[in-house]
Amino acid sequence: MCRYKQELLDSLWEKANPVEGYDDKLYRKDPCGAWIQKDKYNVRDSDFGWEVDHVYPQALLKEKGADLDEIDNEANLRALNWHNNVSKGTDYPVYHIAVKAEDGKNVLADDEFEVNKNRQEEIKRLYGKYL
Repeated sequence: MCRYKQELLDSLWEKANPVEGYDDKLYRKDPCGAWIQKDKYNVRDSDFGWEVDHVYPQALLKEKGADLDEIDNEANLRALNWHNNVSKGTDYPVYHIAVKAEDGKNVLADDEFEVNKNRQEEIKRLYGKYL
């Protein structure tokens, strides 16, 4: 059973990064630059699988008493390659990624990323009482 409605998944997909020369209905890149494939949602046996990532980690919000509706606010969600989602864990705003795109495929990486400043400000507005 899927926790997220298709409408939300489609919205998150549309916010992922299209790549010139590729069909954006099928392929995009996550915020870390890793390839994701639309029909590989929640598929961990694919290098192009993706998941719903909580920009400000779900576990941290739960610890601080936030309810699921607050935690799952769309402003806190994004499509992220599953490898990067696992690697990110509960790190915020700086985290490490596990894969990135290179020549049309994903390759192993150990790069440090930071949630962009605008998104961090949005998170502060959304979850200020928990931070």
